[in-house]
Amino acid sequence: MATAAISSALFGRGQIYGACFELRCRQEDAAFDRRWCISGASVMVTATNFCAPDYGFEAESVGGHCNPPKQHFVLPIEAFEKIAIWKAGSGNMPVLFHSGSKASPTSNKWL
Repeated sequence: MATAAISSALFGRGQIYGACFELRCRQEDAAFDRRWCISGASVMVTATNFCAPDYGFEAESVGGHCNPPKQHFVLPIEAFEKIAIWKAGSGNMPVLFHSGSKASPTSNKWL
């Protein structure tokens, strides 16, 4: 299981630290080029780090990924490549996710 940094919208002042998330590439997102998704693949990550906001950028800009209200995961490349094909310059993609309890995922709700 990989570790991930998560944005403040997910981090919740640290209450979510250690929680497990299952992530999938959201192929239904029309704005995203679906050919980079690995169909049916998912990856488990543990929230272990905080992705600090950068208020010098708008939330929708390239530098504002971790700004509120965005829900953002920063994954190691090895984890990213389990659900999508890495393409230079495009390390961002929409994902579906659900969280479970710490140590073992139990939720079936995809967001």
